Amino acid sequence: TFKKWGPFLVLLAFFSFWLVWKKPAHQEVHSTTHLAMGTLVTVSTWGVETSVEEKAVTQVFARIDQVEELASRQKTGTPVYQVNHATPGTPVVVPEELATILAAGLEMHTVSNGAFDPGLGFLSDLWGFGHGVPDVGKIPAATELAAWLHERKKNTDYGIKLVKEPGGAMTVQVDGTPFTLDLGAFA
Repeated sequence: TFKKWGPFLVLLAFFSFWLVWKKPAHQEVHSTTHLAMGTLVTVSTWGVETSVEEKAVTQVFARIDQVEELASRQKTGTPVYQVNHATPGTPVVVPEELATILAAGLEMHTVSNGAFDPGLGFLSDLWGFGHGVPDVGKIPAATELAAWLHERKKNTDYGIKLVKEPGGAMTVQVDGTPFTLDLGAFA
């Protein structure tokens, strides 16, 4: 039996080891990191040729940059920044794409019974995550957390409202400090 199958098995073993050890260059993992919305984003690719990889990674980061221009709370001038800095209770017109993202976040808030919350921006600030790079070791005082929670509980309704106006424009309204948009978890 070995005489019959032996040469085949030897060739199979040889090519198996050869394929494992002699991988083409495009089988290696390549990683590229980019800072967006205060978070380091890493895209890893493998199994594609370098030119295809570079184009794909460029497209991914271009899309991430588009989302940052729409949903960053740290970057002055973005729609989320404008909502968070408007007078509490003032509706702010937002792009349809942001309204779609926020609608998904508000749905997750409802479905999770509040465990997921797109309105925790101020709480993130208390813990030192509000400016893109965390303040290492920052732990808010118990009084700060209690004050935030007290303000939050004053609102009988959830303090973020997404409304389609009669003319078709989408507006977002936040009810002040206890409700500050932070869409980094799902934008």
